[in-house]
Amino acid sequence: AARDRWIQVSARRIDELCERVTELAGEYRALSFRFLAEVQRARDEARSRPLLESFDRCRAQLDDVSGAAWGLRLVPVEPLLHELAQHARELAQAQGKRVRFVVSAGGAQLERRVLDGLEEPLLHLVRNAVDHGLERPADRGAKGDEARLALEAEVEGPHLVLTVTDDGRGIVADDVRRAAAARGVVTAQAAAALSHALALDLIFAHGLSTRTEVSDVSGRGVGLDVVRSAVEALGGAVTVTTEPGRSTRFELVVPATVTHEQALVVQGPAALYALPTRFVRAVVRLAELSVETVAGGRALRWGDEVLPLRSLAAVLGAAPAGEEPWALVVEEQRGRWAFSVPAIVGEVGLVRQPVDQLAAAGGLIGASATLDDGRLVLVLTVPVVVRRAEGVAVMAPRPATAALARRLVLVVDDSPIVRDLVAELLAGAGFETATADGGAAALAAVAGRPPSAVLLDVDMPGMDGFEVLRRIREHEARLPVIMLTTRASAADRRQAVALGANAYLVKSDFQETQLVDTVRQFVEGPDR
Repeated sequence: AARDRWIQVSARRIDELCERVTELAGEYRALSFRFLAEVQRARDEARSRPLLESFDRCRAQLDDVSGAAWGLRLVPVEPLLHELAQHARELAQAQGKRVRFVVSAGGAQLERRVLDGLEEPLLHLVRNAVDHGLERPADRGAKGDEARLALEAEVEGPHLVLTVTDDGRGIVADDVRRAAAARGVVTAQAAAALSHALALDLIFAHGLSTRTEVSDVSGRGVGLDVVRSAVEALGGAVTVTTEPGRSTRFELVVPATVTHEQALVVQGPAALYALPTRFVRAVVRLAELSVETVAGGRALRWGDEVLPLRSLAAVLGAAPAGEEPWALVVEEQRGRWAFSVPAIVGEVGLVRQPVDQLAAAGGLIGASATLDDGRLVLVLTVPVVVRRAEGVAVMAPRPATAALARRLVLVVDDSPIVRDLVAELLAGAGFETATADGGAAALAAVAGRPPSAVLLDVDMPGMDGFEVLRRIREHEARLPVIMLTTRASAADRRQAVALGANAYLVKSDFQETQLVDTVRQFVEGPDR
């Protein structure tokens, strides 16, 4: 180490290097894919073998270079933990609390993008522990005047486990049940039936808190839903364990790197989907195992276990397109599930790319990637998939006014993914929804059962959104039409206004609350 020489390099330059290496690797994979296809057609193995061996050597060298480049993005975790501990120390002193801090990272490293994404969630958990969890010296009783807060990181295979542990008052599961039922997160009957672990898991619901007083430091518990969303966006998961009166422990499990991902690619509704292999325990043929009908659906007997079996297409909000002979056994911190799929593409190494805000809004899709043959793959957030599969029976429907229940919103978009995501978002907000995959279908839907509002894409094959809007205005002068498009130019906005659009939303600037509020403004307005 003493002989190492160090230079300062801009992080931006490292990012550019990694991106260029990734582009080179993608071009190489596409080239080798085309070459192998030519070899198979030519069927001249003797002449092509040396070239194939050369491709293999180049691929190995390229993989080494790519790994070395991405390794430059790894940074140590410990400095961030010390910063968090210092912040917590100042906060504890301001509140008159005596706290001993323990920081342990063991030299663990994370991709810088992952560490940046964890800073806010960890900060909230630390502030939450000091403000909510740790008592003042006079209230600690036999535990002693000095409280303990530990921030620890440990490498476990391809994962890093980060824990925030305090020896404070803990969390009472029954208090969480009552708070969740009071806020309508679950029904009182469903809350009472939840296991201890699932009841504690409710603290990650939006805005849920067991506290009655408001704190300037960490509010009323608001923010734990954001912690979960941020961790899951990185491909990780967060859980909580507690012993009332003695301790609380939050555990964050994240991949050490999120850009490169080993994943199992399967055929899904209208697209290819990928599940990170760290969540997949087995791929099985349903015909070779026992499938049973049980209360609430189907179950798969796998070894000595009986696993809930759900169609992945159904969980994604679509009807299964046909036979689904395969099943994935998926393990997440909440347990094991089986998901049936029509076809398996295979296990591949993916380079994750961000998806736009609209596709990422529900948290279900965490990233996108491209296969060697150019096909697009959507990377699923497995914890969200599992919660969707298990949560339907226990979650209470969101309250909706009688007026909203009678309001129909027509979503028009040629992309089935965007169409379903927007429809699901509006349905969750209490609206009735219908969908159309193009201009002709939209005009037929408006003529058949006039909706209370239309969400309309612009770029569609055959008849674009502007033409659809013009035809709607020939017969429906007052029907609210909201354009939801990728086009952000002033000229497109002016054209939409000239044709009679009521609002213009750009997908790249998408915000869930803005979309719902805009639709609600026109559906519930005085003119309607």
